[in-house]
Amino acid sequence: MTGSGHTKTDDGGALAVGAGRLYGLPPSEFTVERNAWAGDARANGNAELAGKIRALPKPSTAAWLLNMLVIHRRAEIDGLLEVGVELRQAQADLDQGTMRRLSKERRVLLAALLTTGRGLASELGQRASAAVLEDVEETLRAATSDAWATAAVRTGMLTRALSADGWGAADLSGAVAVPVSHAGQPDAAAGPTVPLPADKTRAAAQRKAALAVKSADEAEAALAGIRDRAAGLTLERSALAARLTELRNLVAEAARDLAAADREAVGLSREEEAAARTAASARSAADRAGARLMGR
Repeated sequence: MTGSGHTKTDDGGALAVGAGRLYGLPPSEFTVERNAWAGDARANGNAELAGKIRALPKPSTAAWLLNMLVIHRRAEIDGLLEVGVELRQAQADLDQGTMRRLSKERRVLLAALLTTGRGLASELGQRASAAVLEDVEETLRAATSDAWATAAVRTGMLTRALSADGWGAADLSGAVAVPVSHAGQPDAAAGPTVPLPADKTRAAAQRKAALAVKSADEAEAALAGIRDRAAGLTLERSALAARLTELRNLVAEAARDLAAADREAVGLSREEEAAARTAASARSAADRAGARLMGR
């Protein structure tokens, strides 16, 4: 990035191109490369460009990971953002069936992208914590709800994570390093426009539809949680029933052993009584024989 010889006449293009490269670097290299680039611009007599370069903020970890997804996993990002475009149209049309279908598809794609993001961070020598992945998810949700946030993510130059208010409007202040206009898309740094009076009814309908989709998402998530818990309880009940059967079998076996021991004890008692009578009879006979012998 250094030694590029930027001049005052190409500040806008140079800043956009250079920032695109800068925000594609590992976090550990960002500050050194930014300062070297600014020094190069100043050495070439362009103090204004040097000042703009030095003002470029280092991205948060979540923003860096989102930029990496745009650079290295663009097809997956575009797939999710296209679902967002279709979902916004379905909301505008108040098409409940399409909204439900696309909301489900969005959840699947979001989950896949979070897994991809975790793996990509590891490949690039970084760790994506749970908090970072939450920010990534919130940003991608905002990007599927708001066209301005979509454009911001697509620049690959995010400086921070984005969030939406639940109705689609995202706060983009300071979120993109260099404003970049996309053909057919709003300027990522310009922010949303205020609807004209004639659009207020449609905007309200869009907010209502978005709120309905959010409620449906929450209800479906709650249902999934209940089903998961029910499945867990079924497994636990099966295990307890099996254990109960095992214990009952052990009790039955112990009862049989006890009954056998009781029968054996009764038999031994009878044998003992018979032996005692035999011994007593034998002793009596012996005593009588002894007496007879002494009488002689």
